[in-house]
Amino acid sequence: MGDGTMQASSQTREQMVEEALARKCQITEVVCETLHIMDTDDSGSLSLDELEENLNNATVSESLLALNISSDEVEQLFKMLDVSGEEQVPIDDLVAGFLRITAPVKSLDIALILAQTKELLKHVGELKQSLMADRVP
Repeated sequence: MGDGTMQASSQTREQMVEEALARKCQITEVVCETLHIMDTDDSGSLSLDELEENLNNATVSESLLALNISSDEVEQLFKMLDVSGEEQVPIDDLVAGFLRITAPVKSLDIALILAQTKELLKHVGELKQSLMADRVP
């Protein structure tokens, strides 16, 4: 490859990286603005009540539409991130969640999920065997 071709390739790669970063920043900005609108008590966290009250807000709806995210997906994300069951999720966690669901799925993501699922099934099988062994007289 000539010097000119490598330089053009490098510029194209740099442009792609810059465009990807710009897109991520744009998404982050929209998500942050939207979540801060929804955080009516300015607590830095979003409650389930705040979420449900604001999903019909015109500005929130427009933002979700721009991000290609449905209100059902937002509710599912909230419930997934609310691991404590307190119906309260920090905005930072929601921003990270939004970035994750708006990013393209990669083969590595799928492979990781498959590996984790296999590992869980292995542990469930071991637990089942252990429980069955304890039941046999």
